Amino acid sequence: MKNITAADVVELFNAHSDIVNFGTSENVVDDDWIRKAESTLGVKLTPSYVWFLKNYTGGEVGGEEIFSIYGVEFDQVRGGEILYINI
Repeated sequence: MKNITAADVVELFNAHSDIVNFGTSENVVDDDWIRKAESTLGVKLTPSYVWFLKNYTGGEVGGEEIFSIYGVEFDQVRGGEILYINI
């Protein structure tokens, strides 16, 4: 089986832009927010999810939300923020 690369994933996203709606690298969270989320959740986020957060922030596939980290204090967030969903 072929190893899937980040480039493969980007190509897949681009090929299905009619159902994929993601943020951009302009509004991603930095490593501090990712570490803070990991600490708050008590887990280490997977490398692939961290890659997604650093490249797309969050968004939807076919109307289903891919949870993100908004870069706002976790107790003030609502919606599809991963900590809001899990705390």
